[in-house]
Amino acid sequence: MDLRERLGEEITRAIRELRLEAVRPRPEEVVFSFRVERPVLDGKSLLLPADIPHGWIKYALRQAAFMVLLPETGVPQVEDLGWVYSEAPRKVWLRYRVKPEGPFQDYDPISLFSQLNSRQDVIKALRTSVLVIRCAAKRRGLSFPMLMSLVNRIVIPRIRLCETAKKIMEILSRNPRANLEDFKGAGLSPSSVSRYMKRLRSLGYLFGPENVNTFKLGLKTVLVSFPNVKKFRDALIGFPYTYSILIPISSEVKAHAYLVFPAEGLDDLEELRDRGMEFSTVEQTFQRLNLEPREDVVERVSEAFLTSCSSGRRAYFTENLPEVRITREDIRILNCVMECGRVSASFLSKRGIRSAKQRLFRLREYGYIVRVYLLGFPFGVDKAMIKVMRGLEEMERLGEALGCVASTIVHYVRGDFEGCVALSVVREEIRGKLYKMMKVLYGDDLLIAEDILDIQPGWRLPEHLWNEEMQSFEWEEPLEILKRSIS
Repeated sequence: MDLRERLGEEITRAIRELRLEAVRPRPEEVVFSFRVERPVLDGKSLLLPADIPHGWIKYALRQAAFMVLLPETGVPQVEDLGWVYSEAPRKVWLRYRVKPEGPFQDYDPISLFSQLNSRQDVIKALRTSVLVIRCAAKRRGLSFPMLMSLVNRIVIPRIRLCETAKKIMEILSRNPRANLEDFKGAGLSPSSVSRYMKRLRSLGYLFGPENVNTFKLGLKTVLVSFPNVKKFRDALIGFPYTYSILIPISSEVKAHAYLVFPAEGLDDLEELRDRGMEFSTVEQTFQRLNLEPREDVVERVSEAFLTSCSSGRRAYFTENLPEVRITREDIRILNCVMECGRVSASFLSKRGIRSAKQRLFRLREYGYIVRVYLLGFPFGVDKAMIKVMRGLEEMERLGEALGCVASTIVHYVRGDFEGCVALSVVREEIRGKLYKMMKVLYGDDLLIAEDILDIQPGWRLPEHLWNEEMQSFEWEEPLEILKRSIS
């Protein structure tokens, strides 16, 4: 059988499996070409790289068969879904993918889809993705950040956590500094803890067991509110200090972004107020994980609200100024910790970092690397933002009230808005009841109860902006670029 016939069979199979019709012409020939670096549908031809290994051709044919189901979008990362469908080994995707522009180091659809329980679940998620992409293409509204966010929202809710993973998260929710003995005491084996922690990290539930103390690098976390229009969203996605972007479902409500920005540049950053932006600095954080939320919202929230009180357990990091000289090589190590949760000297040496053992020891000794687990939200799940105009003493009470029915992170912020800002993973069937209950509890002090779509690019410390002489991150030029982008 020649390649053209094999491709035709793969297209027929893709149409049958996904129950969708082709929207591109079926290729009439398969050509090996020195002009392309990855498989490309070119009119009625499928062009394959001339140097493609023989054993990879079958994956390229399956990937092309899937792409026949998708329209032209102008977003090359759409092709990654074809590699997921083809069941190609990860190294094939790494060879032929187009890396997205910007700070999207954590983008990895192969790993994401591999966590689904069956091939049938993968096909269902791919079919939904194709339908959504077709809709976006019709209104020419697809961008890479939107594609990544949509795929996360389609895939993540289909991934089911086992009881072991839930038990690990329950332990860490109570004690962010838990160690192996704590897990053993709960009847968990070291091997299972290691395996499930890796999965929880990849899904966004967990950061650790080590995290970077950004305060020691002169950085502050800032909540920015800005007009919910494309120009602002695109500019902030490309800004090297943007940690995440929160887009309300309603276009009439302002969007939000969390920045991790040099403290010495905050005054200049706040000059953007005349462009419709507002700024508040995060002062304290409270987190509560709830993987088994109950539906008796009114009773549960009322009890938690009436009985909770401040425990003072909030500070995991200190704001001391740097005590040792930090080089760009050290910043690379800190980024490896942010990526992996914990690194060894041998791992760093393999990445070309000199004197890795001594550098790693020093960063831990002086508190740049802190042993503490931080909780997060899985990428792509439905989230709500709730803003309450109350003081620091209310932060933990609000967190406990929301945490009894939803996983919650609450920040106390000061600036253009002073009060508590909560992000919660709220199930759709209880969302209305929870919002009404928040209105009962806080009245006119409740400013926002809004569903949001989040974009998390996988932020890292901007190594290229670290000034070794000044021992601080440079911010003037990136800020000027941001100003020009939204002017």
